[in-house]
Amino acid sequence: MAKKAKKVAYNPGESKFDGTILGFFGIFLFISLASLIPAIVMVVYVNVSGNDINISANEPTGLMFVLAMYAITFFVSLIGSFVLLKWDTNHTVISGQRLHFKGTFFGLLWTLIKWWFLTMITFGIYAFWIYIKLKQWQVKNTVSYPEVEEGKEKEEDEAPTVTYYTIDTVEEE
Repeated sequence: MAKKAKKVAYNPGESKFDGTILGFFGIFLFISLASLIPAIVMVVYVNVSGNDINISANEPTGLMFVLAMYAITFFVSLIGSFVLLKWDTNHTVISGQRLHFKGTFFGLLWTLIKWWFLTMITFGIYAFWIYIKLKQWQVKNTVSYPEVEEGKEKEEDEAPTVTYYTIDTVEEE
């Protein structure tokens, strides 16, 4: 008995990644230098003040300073990861459709805070789902537009063409 045929959309366009090493290097350099800022601030603080950063129960200022530097490093690396994700998506063309990332940094930050809270109240069990949820968030915030060739204008009345192929599957008895 044959299963019902399923229609699958197929666009025979080109798939490519048109990002350059210069663009990637610029983002990598930004992330690297921005992540060094808290370490530079700590070294300057120790050298200018002449004091070591003391972390003790009697002096909570040292602990607060170190935690603030860790928070800044985390925030900067999160911004860098977001910029890299956006750059990567915006330079990808799949089957003639250019991908565009419409997500925002604060949208990502809000979802990460929610996921961190859920991980805390479930004693770490929710952490197993975070990768899948992050991928779902990324795909949900990615849209595609037809790639327009240079020098070729698309007419307003021209509808996009999509070829449909029917896939028949046959079950053996």
